[in-house]
Amino acid sequence: MTRLRPNILVTGTPGTGKSTLASSLATVLSQHASAASSSLRDDWFEHIDIAKLVKERKFYEEYDEVLDTLVMDEDALLDHLEDYLGTGIRESGGAILDSHACDLFPERWIDIVVVLTCSTESLFDRLSRRGYSDRKRTENIECEIMGVLVEEAQESYDAEIVHVLESNSIEDMDRNTEVVKQIVQQWIDSRSS
Repeated sequence: MTRLRPNILVTGTPGTGKSTLASSLATVLSQHASAASSSLRDDWFEHIDIAKLVKERKFYEEYDEVLDTLVMDEDALLDHLEDYLGTGIRESGGAILDSHACDLFPERWIDIVVVLTCSTESLFDRLSRRGYSDRKRTENIECEIMGVLVEEAQESYDAEIVHVLESNSIEDMDRNTEVVKQIVQQWIDSRSS
């Protein structure tokens, strides 16, 4: 089946605003689609929080106390998503995957990649408010400084589908929602012509 709407991967270092953007996109894109056609459901796009899914479905092998994180069972997660995205209710697209692990997902699943970045000052404040340990906060800030997730996205997916957006403020987040909405509309238009 040909996808009717794109699958979107929203990625970035923890604290850059992935979940906020993915949730906003699911709402805005579904409302936009419903307004364009009364026959469309209002869940045309769905936010899939990978970290939450891993915890809820127990797609992890153990808890790493040193890194203060769950060690994901990638095979179990990918098998579940293959069933859901490939032959399930999302086979026609509209999944918005929210994950800091961008090189995990097969290229064939993803049509648009959004990598969020932010200043180290903003990131430090956000991770501190989350209660991250000094070590975990430092590792994530170093990851952001080095541009690790931007590089991973650019190596894992076609450069044409990777979009790097700054996410330092509420205004940035609002602008990013509009930018991605336009990218999605271009993707849909290019397939309907």
